[in-house]
Amino acid sequence: MVWNPELVPGRISTEVDARLSYDTEASIAKAKRLIKLYNDAGISNDRILIKLASTWQGIRAAEQLEKEGINCNLTLLFSFAQARGLCGSRRVPDLAICWPYS
Repeated sequence: MVWNPELVPGRISTEVDARLSYDTEASIAKAKRLIKLYNDAGISNDRILIKLASTWQGIRAAEQLEKEGINCNLTLLFSFAQARGLCGSRRVPDLAICWPYS
């Protein structure tokens, strides 16, 4: 059976491998590979959400990806220091989603 993207409404979220959480460039490269796979399947960027860990490197990756029009969701946010690094500095002003945990 071939997957039909029209059967799934709204956004499609795909997580970058957590083993890349401390490697900005590798996270960016993986995100772009995922985007290409979706684009090749006929899914536009506005439906795709790339999920990254909220490490310093993940935040930098999201900053770059958002500048390139790739929507990001930063997750695994457990501390005020992470939140400050993400939201307080306004480094990623157009971030699509951020999921804090307590």
